[in-house]
Amino acid sequence: MKKETILALDPGQTTGSVLWFDSGSADEEPRVVAQDFGPRSLDNWGEAVVNAAEGIRDMEHYVTRIVMEDFRISGRTLKGKLNRSSITLQGWVEVEAARLHIPVKIQGPDERIRVTPRDLEKANMYLKGKQYHHSRDAARHLFVWLARTKISPWFNKNVLEVGNA
Repeated sequence: MKKETILALDPGQTTGSVLWFDSGSADEEPRVVAQDFGPRSLDNWGEAVVNAAEGIRDMEHYVTRIVMEDFRISGRTLKGKLNRSSITLQGWVEVEAARLHIPVKIQGPDERIRVTPRDLEKANMYLKGKQYHHSRDAARHLFVWLARTKISPWFNKNVLEVGNA
């Protein structure tokens, strides 16, 4: 596998993000960098995504794909005051990613539900503290995507194979 840098996002009033730096080696543990942005802070968010998608190219790795939770309007959403930041952010990320030729995988909010804190710990993705609440959700989406695609040799060897032993 080639090197991958995956940006996982959980957009919302407070948006969680995780960057997964994977060397492509089954023996080298990927680095994880996380940050929650908000509340309702589109300026910080936009700057962060641009930095992740463009500025990171100055580093050894670059963003190769984005995994993002889909924002869905539901009866529960409509009962409260509808905040458009999630919809705006999702659209902005998709447009910016298309401009940069970065593939985006959209996942439903329910796809992350079965990923437990223990699962995240096995993958070295568990983020401690209230400041990472939304980033943990982004990490869960990343976990689901890595498990489905089996794109990471390290994840396959140290998380999937160990879990099946």
